Amino acid sequence: MKKLLYISFLCLSIACKKSSDPIPDLTSKLVGTYVDIQTDNTFGFKYITTTKWTVSRVDNDEIKIDHVAVTEIEAPAGYPGTFNPTKPVVSVIDGIKIEKDDRFAFDRLVEWTSDSDVFKTTVIVDAVLAGRDLDVKINETTDGATTDDRVIMKRQ
Repeated sequence: MKKLLYISFLCLSIACKKSSDPIPDLTSKLVGTYVDIQTDNTFGFKYITTTKWTVSRVDNDEIKIDHVAVTEIEAPAGYPGTFNPTKPVVSVIDGIKIEKDDRFAFDRLVEWTSDSDVFKTTVIVDAVLAGRDLDVKINETTDGATTDDRVIMKRQ
């Protein structure tokens, strides 16, 4: 009887053991480089901001984003002054856990640099693949000023 009880316990423990299968790679569809270009005209000056996200795999369920944004300013015809190109805004957003292979979201305080100065912005992002591209809802708060936007970042 002891033998039967032992064998039953052994079979039960093997059957109930959690699977040690690795987490499937959820990052493969998201990994890549995405670019968005926004243009704004203010007082005759044209501002062209190019934002580039490089999404990299950290683990099967984790990604990081290398973010670079550059703004070019074009003066109106006949304007006597000149402009130096703006310094890029650079940040790294890491530790982004993903649960679905076609989307990610995060709510973070992100440090970024521009011209050697360090700034902090609260960033809330919800991004989903739209074909090859990335449909991004973004909310940013810096020094009490908040912006909401939705952009389609084109995969390169």
